[in-house]
Amino acid sequence: MTEEMNPDKLLSELKHPFPEESFGVDLSRWNAKESKGIKLVSIKAQYIVERLNDVFGVYGWEFNTDFDKCSEGILCHGVLKVGKDPGVHRKVSSTGYSPTKKNLGDAYKSAQTDALGKAASWLCIGNDVFKGKVDADKIKGFKPSASLGVGNVSPKQKNLLAKFVNEKKLTKEEVLACKDAGGASKLIKKVLG
Repeated sequence: MTEEMNPDKLLSELKHPFPEESFGVDLSRWNAKESKGIKLVSIKAQYIVERLNDVFGVYGWEFNTDFDKCSEGILCHGVLKVGKDPGVHRKVSSTGYSPTKKNLGDAYKSAQTDALGKAASWLCIGNDVFKGKVDADKIKGFKPSASLGVGNVSPKQKNLLAKFVNEKKLTKEEVLACKDAGGASKLIKKVLG
């Protein structure tokens, strides 16, 4: 914890690389047919919380938020305060955003998570992700994004498709080109015979 840490040790613990299972990939801005766009890699929120707890202690940090609802989604204005010791004290402000999809509560939670991740990045948490050093294509356990099929592909179909990609029976591009439940069914039948 911070009481015993010098600045170099603190920075080293904050920058420590995350395990592969901590990463998520957002493919909503990726066009699989044209193989262009952005594959956004992120760190799952609980890993960020765990890092803050490990480095500063459960009571050694806090994240305060205010929300604004706009026409397309939710904005979260957050302030991350870390450290009680005057030698290791910092306050970082950030803003997160989430579009309003089906569930307003999820949009608030996603905006808050986005704001926390951005604030934590100012403390060097997740440096490799924010520097673009984590390759989305090399992350194990590919799961089709929530945008797959624009809501018309069932969770069971998504899980099967992800399983087939992990087993190298389908490519990510084949799965991402699938636009609806009918397309998902054709891919699943292709694999199952």
